[in-house]
Amino acid sequence: MVHLQNSFLSASISCHGAELCSLRTSSREYLWQADPQYWARHSPVLFPIVGSVYDKMFRVNGQTYPMGQHGFARDADFELVSATADEAWFRLECNAATLAVYPFSFCLEIGYRLEERMLRVMWRVTNPSADVVLPFQIGAHPAFYWPEHDAAGKERGYFAFTLTGPHDAAPTLVSRKLSGKGCVDAEATFPVHLDEQQMLALSADTFDAFDTIILQDAQVSRVSLCGADRKPILSLSFSSPLVGLWSPPGKQAPFVCIEPWYGRCDRYGYAGEFCQRDCVNLLPPHGVFNAHYTIEIHS
Repeated sequence: MVHLQNSFLSASISCHGAELCSLRTSSREYLWQADPQYWARHSPVLFPIVGSVYDKMFRVNGQTYPMGQHGFARDADFELVSATADEAWFRLECNAATLAVYPFSFCLEIGYRLEERMLRVMWRVTNPSADVVLPFQIGAHPAFYWPEHDAAGKERGYFAFTLTGPHDAAPTLVSRKLSGKGCVDAEATFPVHLDEQQMLALSADTFDAFDTIILQDAQVSRVSLCGADRKPILSLSFSSPLVGLWSPPGKQAPFVCIEPWYGRCDRYGYAGEFCQRDCVNLLPPHGVFNAHYTIEIHS
């Protein structure tokens, strides 16, 4: 475990999965502590897929490969590249085990840096191949405690959204709809109605109805988790084209996930090539992909 600290925050990251396992102030833990009764992870990194491939299989040049939900990086041991008091970098490179299930050369680097009341999470994907395009997806899956969680009550606070384009006084976001086998319906969507403050009231039943909110096409650039008083507890800011919002349906779980994604699960029934999947990134030979998101603590 690698520990970072500044005057405001501390963070702990495991070399297993390069997973953020704690984000706290001196008095409060914000990151879910992986109680297996609900969900046994903290903040896994999703690579080389986000979500599921149909029937847990994908195809490259007509050959079929198995792949579990969210890929293999979250269960791999990363090399610690560097660590200072407030920044650390981790690396995973292709090897015989990854090539057996994902026939591409890659280097995945994940960095964490504390900046006052904010944690910056950085991703760098490099394609070392001289002649093969690297198709991949990458995403975050951090889970945060509900503010002032009361298991006996119904209220769970609010999401506040920063929208990227013009909108009505009480805007409506559009979510893709899961169909089956962890995949989305090819056409179906459902509306997510916000109030005039661009907020969504959350309850113990929200994700029983929605399962997962999948906001595609860069509809928002920031999601804040707010208490019942509508004041923000923490915010995630990102430039990713998708963000997922999730809490385990039907479990009354004490946490919610805010997930910036560069990628998405398959359409139900998809049987095409991996490189032609929806929302896939195509990195040219010797190319480098850089992205980041931030978690800002407000209270």
